Amino acid sequence: MNFGQNYFNQNVITSKQLIDITGISRATLNNYINLGLLSKPLVMNPGKDGGGARQLGYFPDGTVERINTILRLKRERSEE
Repeated sequence: MNFGQNYFNQNVITSKQLIDITGISRATLNNYINLGLLSKPLVMNPGKDGGGARQLGYFPDGTVERINTILRLKRERSEE
């Protein structure tokens, strides 16, 4: 089974897009991955369309919703 091929059978979002959409920092994204809150991305060379990046991480598009849930839970906890 080819992991990369199966990964791209679903919609994906780059780490840069994820950061832009959610407003979190790259450090926060990495912390969420290291804590196991997010799965590790599939890291690949983006080719000519990558905007100069040597490698980009690709996440399932449900990751935006997951990050928004994490941020909501953090806000709710701080309000207690």
